[in-house]
Amino acid sequence: MTEHPLTGEQERQWLIDRLQPESESSDDPTVVRLVGSLSLAAVRDAWAVLSERHDSLRTAFPVRDGVARQSIRERAPEPLPVTVVDLTSLGGHLSEERLGALIGAGARRPFDVATGPVWRVLVIRLSASDHVLALTLHHLIADLWSVSLVIEEFCTLLEAAVAGRPAGLPPAPSQPAELAGRRKERHGQGSRPWWSERLAGVQPVALPADGPRPDRPNLSAHVHEFSLDLSTSDALRGLARRCRTTLFPVLVAGFGAVIARWTGQSDITMVSVTAGRRGRAAERTVGLFTECLVLRIDLSGDPSFGELVRRSNAVVLDALDHADLPFADLVAITDPGRDREPSPMRQLGLSLHNTPAAAPRLYSVAPAPPPPLPSSHGTSEADVWLEVFDRGVGPLGARIQMDDVMFEGCSTVALEGALTALLGAAATDDGRPVGGLPLPPLPRAFVQDRPGPVAFHSPGSSTTAAVQRAVAEVLGLDRLPEPSDNFFRLGGNSLDAARLAARLTDRTGTGVGLYALMTAPTVLGMADAVEAAAASAGERELVGEADDPHQDLDHPLVAGSPPGR
Repeated sequence: MTEHPLTGEQERQWLIDRLQPESESSDDPTVVRLVGSLSLAAVRDAWAVLSERHDSLRTAFPVRDGVARQSIRERAPEPLPVTVVDLTSLGGHLSEERLGALIGAGARRPFDVATGPVWRVLVIRLSASDHVLALTLHHLIADLWSVSLVIEEFCTLLEAAVAGRPAGLPPAPSQPAELAGRRKERHGQGSRPWWSERLAGVQPVALPADGPRPDRPNLSAHVHEFSLDLSTSDALRGLARRCRTTLFPVLVAGFGAVIARWTGQSDITMVSVTAGRRGRAAERTVGLFTECLVLRIDLSGDPSFGELVRRSNAVVLDALDHADLPFADLVAITDPGRDREPSPMRQLGLSLHNTPAAAPRLYSVAPAPPPPLPSSHGTSEADVWLEVFDRGVGPLGARIQMDDVMFEGCSTVALEGALTALLGAAATDDGRPVGGLPLPPLPRAFVQDRPGPVAFHSPGSSTTAAVQRAVAEVLGLDRLPEPSDNFFRLGGNSLDAARLAARLTDRTGTGVGLYALMTAPTVLGMADAVEAAAASAGERELVGEADDPHQDLDHPLVAGSPPGR
C-alpha cells in the first residue's frame, strides 16, 4: 500500500462527513436501465479491470492522529463490491417507485471509508432481458466528471467482453495523487492579498426564513427537484451567447437577483464549485478535482439583467484566475475565528453541472430510462443551494436544497416559483431592470434570518484544564491558552480541530464530536462540549474540581506530552 495526504477538496469533504458521522450516505447513485441479454460474469470482469486501472477504486481513508490519509491498495479489492439481486421470481410485478426505493436504500448505506472499498455496484435482475445497474461512488474518490468517465469505460469494457475482443482502452494518463502533487506545486498563497481585498467587509444576507436560525450550523436539508421549460432553457442559453459568456454567469445573475429582491440587499456572496480539471491528463482521470469559488455579486444601482450578467461574468472570470487558494483559506479570510453566525460563506451556494452524461452503447444491450429515485431530504453545505443540470440541449434540470430547520419543505417550491418567474422574464427581456422583473410574493409571513444565542454551561475547571492542555499540544503552543481564547484565532484549522477531537476522545473515553468543537471554538466552549458529550453518554463528571488548571496538569485526563506538534 502507498499513502498520501488528503487533497484540499478531500479534506473539505472528509470534514463534512466527520461533522455528521451518524448520517446516511449522501452519494447519489448513477442508474442505468439495460434491456437485452446481459452477462453478469462480464459485468464483474469489467469492474475488476476498472479497479486495477484507477487508483481511486482501490483507495481507502484510514485515520492517523485524528486525520484521514489516502491509502492505495496495490490490487483490486476482493471480493469486488458488486451485488446482484435476482427479482425474476416477481415476474416483472415491481413498480418503478418500489424499484427506486430499493436502489435508494442501497445507496444510502454508509461506506466504511477507513477500510474501503468506497464504491459499490448493485445489479437488479428483473428478467432475463431487463436489468438495472446502480453505481455509487463515494464523494472522496469521484466527482460527477469521474462518474461519467467510469460509466463510459465500463460500457466499453462490457461491450468488448460480450463481443469477445479486447476493449482497447488506452492506458490511464495519470492518477489522482500524481495530479494532486502537481497542483500543490502550482498552488500557493499568491492570491491571498487579492482575495483579502475582494472579500473585505463581506456581510451575510438576511434570508427570509420560516423560523429563526438555530444556534449552531445545520447540515440537513429539504430537497426539491424541478425542470425549467424548454423555451426558457433555450432562451437562457441564447442570452448567454448574446452576452458572449456561458450559462453559468446567467444563473449567477438570476440566483443573485432573487436573493437581492427577497432580502433588499445588493451585496450578495455565494459559493460555487468548478470541475477543477486542468490539462488533458486530468480529463481522463477518476478522482475528486472540484474546486470552490467565492462569488461576490454587486447589484447596486438596479442594473438591467443583461448588465448584471456582464457583472457576474467578470466576477466569475476573476475568481477563476485566482482559484489557487484553498477554500479553507477563503473561509479564514472572512471568518478567522469560525464564530460568525451566520457566516457569509455558508449561506448561499450555486453549481452548474454540465458534464455530458455517459450514454451506454452496448452490444446487444440498449439503455432505457432509469427508475425514479426518492430524494425529498438530503445534506447541504449552505442554507440555500441551487444546482442546475445542463446537457446542452433540452430543458434545464434543477435541484434546490434548503436548511430543514430554518425552512419548511414548501419553501423550496416558493424558490422554484421565484426562479422560474424571474429567469423566464429576464431571458426574453434582459434590458429590464432587475427590480422590475416579475417575482411572486412570498407565500406567507417570513421570519427574517437571525442567529440564536449560543448558551454555554460552566464546565469544571479540570475539564477546562484538559482542553487547554490538548489545544496547546495540537497547536504547538508554548503556553496554555486562556479559557476565552478562540482555537482558530490561535492558529488552528479544521484538520487541527479533528486532531483535537481525537485526542480528547482518547483521553476521556467519550466520543467528542468534531461538530461540537467547531461550533464552540473557544476553550471554554470546547470544555462545555466535552462535558456535554460525557453527560449524553451517561457518564459522571469527568474529573474532580481544581482551582487552578496549571496545578492539575498531572491528572491522567490532563497530562500529555509537552506542547508541540
